Amino acid sequence: QSMAWKNFVWILNLAYSVPLVWDPIESSPPQSVRITLKFKKKQASRDQVAVMSWNIQDSTGDGSNKFENKEFLSILKQANILCLQETKKQVKIEGYLSFNSNRKNSRSGGVCILAENDLRKGVSSVLCSESDDIIVVKLDKNFLKLDFDLFLVCYYISPAYSSYVKKNPDYTANTFSALDSICIRLRQKGEVIMCGDANARTGKLPDYILWACNAPAMHDIYNDIGLEHDIEEPRNNSDLTISEPH
Repeated sequence: QSMAWKNFVWILNLAYSVPLVWDPIESSPPQSVRITLKFKKKQASRDQVAVMSWNIQDSTGDGSNKFENKEFLSILKQANILCLQETKKQVKIEGYLSFNSNRKNSRSGGVCILAENDLRKGVSSVLCSESDDIIVVKLDKNFLKLDFDLFLVCYYISPAYSSYVKKNPDYTANTFSALDSICIRLRQKGEVIMCGDANARTGKLPDYILWACNAPAMHDIYNDIGLEHDIEEPRNNSDLTISEPH
């Protein structure tokens, strides 16, 4: 796998102090990724929670309902919490709590977080009025026996060339600004994991910050997590598309 994935998992592990395991699902499409939060405390309500993030590209785009498709549902049910993007409508699945946010006066976008009913007492919605394309839930520290509340942020950002952005020229800047302010606010209350689709396809561009290659702080991060510096490692990305900059 690309070094970018390895860094993704480790950086989350460093930032949020929750052991995470990237778990590729063979039967799932490349637009999805699953991470597993493993809890160390034996007295926790459960010892791990699998979170899947997936841009499903419309739940009824081809005239059928994907949520009535057995294969589609079998993939979703490999996770305890689902962060879905481009739902384009309200989503509900039997056996799951459903949290939805959809754009007003638009058929595009849409984000949803689904959580298994077994997590009902530990999952709650967090008010997020800054953007229709961002939804947040809180995983309660007392329910999961953690030392902190854990906030899950699901977001979607339309491509820079999309008709929605052309109609709303301030949309991209406003959405990124909303993400910033929301995460800053939540970090004062607990830890944050972001799962979403920013339409940031980078092909085989470097997966590191060029100007920060020799910054001592960056080296410290690599040393802290026991990961070899990957500046010279080429990207192993099958998606060669590079998105137009936001």
